[in-house]
Amino acid sequence: SEARKHIWKRDKGKCNECGEQCTRRTWDLDHVKPLMEQKGIKANKLDWSYYELNNMQTLCRPCHKKKTKRDMKNNKNNA
Repeated sequence: SEARKHIWKRDKGKCNECGEQCTRRTWDLDHVKPLMEQKGIKANKLDWSYYELNNMQTLCRPCHKKKTKRDMKNNKNNA
């Protein structure tokens, strides 16, 4: 997608957590503010900033897994 290309280029392919250089096959596009926070919200009430480029970052797969676990735990605590 265009967003993935833009984020890869902007972040120079480096993981924003650990700083490792990723390859085009070993990185994930991550939403800094996790999209799961928008789950179940009606379209007219969505916070569209979650979908903006400045809420996206490059993460290597291991860091993305860790962040997702953290986000899920935080989301449960805030529910």
